[in-house]
Amino acid sequence: YNPVTGIVTIPILPSVTVSASNLYTVTFTGPASGPLLSTLTGFSQNSDVNLLNNISTLTTAIIPVADISVVISGPSGATAGNVVTYSISGTNTGPSIASNVTLSGIFSPSLGTVTISGLGNYNNSSGITSWPVLPLLTVGGTFSYTFRYIAPPTGTILGVVTVSSGTLDPNLTNNQSSIQTLIGEVADVQVNIQATPRVY
Repeated sequence: YNPVTGIVTIPILPSVTVSASNLYTVTFTGPASGPLLSTLTGFSQNSDVNLLNNISTLTTAIIPVADISVVISGPSGATAGNVVTYSISGTNTGPSIASNVTLSGIFSPSLGTVTISGLGNYNNSSGITSWPVLPLLTVGGTFSYTFRYIAPPTGTILGVVTVSSGTLDPNLTNNQSSIQTLIGEVADVQVNIQATPRVY
């Protein structure tokens, strides 16, 4: 096989008997995109009465495949009233370009002062969060966003992000990532002392 020209050369057969056949197998890793055209040509030094069957062609459709992954990271604990930041990152490890990459998330509802990068939208009632669709994500391409909020007085904040694309994904185990943050309670306790004057 010549990787530059794509030509596969099969050793010459000294002779082939009448009605005999020979089977050959060509195995390779499919390219990232297609279709793939294969042409086989056979001939001999003897006179051939039918040259129409000396060439055979095959067209193979290549189905694009892209392994998209996503990870969310952030603190496991935070103090009430402080800003909490989650980092969300995704990657396309290929082997094909991914189309229509969609990232969505669901976080605890009713979070205060939510700020999301990348034109993300947080629904305060449901906690459902969405980002604009990425039309294309090249092989090795990445995306990253941040999700920030003011920690509530108490509780555990949950977050789950999910990524998908219009391209077949062979590994769905890395398409979702989750996080939870325990909020530490804070109370401002005040003590007042008063003196009562006595009259003698």
